[in-house]
Amino acid sequence: MVAVRRTEIVDAVQRCIVRKGLAATTMADVAREAGMQRSAISHFLGTRDEVITAAIERSCDYYIELIGTVVAEHPPERRSQALVDELIGGRRADPDAMVLFDEIVALAHHDERARTEVERAYGVLDHELKAALRARYPGAPSRDRTAVAHALVLLIDNEERFRVLGLSDSHATRHAAQTLLDSLDTA
Repeated sequence: MVAVRRTEIVDAVQRCIVRKGLAATTMADVAREAGMQRSAISHFLGTRDEVITAAIERSCDYYIELIGTVVAEHPPERRSQALVDELIGGRRADPDAMVLFDEIVALAHHDERARTEVERAYGVLDHELKAALRARYPGAPSRDRTAVAHALVLLIDNEERFRVLGLSDSHATRHAAQTLLDSLDTA
C-alpha cells in the first residue's frame, strides 16, 4: 500500500511539473493531481523537497533505463548507432519525460541533489557511448572517440530540448551524428 501510494504521488508530481513547471508546482497541486489530501502526501513522501527529489530520481532513472535497454538490445559493435537512432527522435522518445528532464536540468544549475542526478544520467550516457565507440571503432584514436562521444551527448541532449520547443529537425541532427560517427571510420 505504501509503495503504491508513493508511486501515485510521484506520478502526480511529475504530471504537475510537466504541466506547470517545477517552480510553480505546489504540494496542493500534487495532492489535487493525486486525488489525496495534502497531509497524505506529507505522510507518504514528506516535504515538498522530498517529493521533488523522488521525481528527480525517477526521471533520471527513466533516462538511464532507456539507455540500458538500448544497450542490452544490441551487440557492442552496433550500440553507438542504436543509441543515436533511439535517442535522437527515436520511437521510445517520451515528450513528457523530456520536459520533466529539462526542468531537472534547469534546477541542477542551483540545486546540488538535481545536479548529482543529472550528472549520473549523463555519466551513464557518456560511458555507454564511449564503450560503444570503442567496440565499433577500435582503430580510432581514443581522443577522437572521446570527442565524438562528447559531441553526441550534446546533440542528443539538445535535440530533445529543441523537440519540446518545436524547433527540432531530427533528420539534420541524425545526419550530424552520422557525420561524427563516420569521422571515426577515417581515423
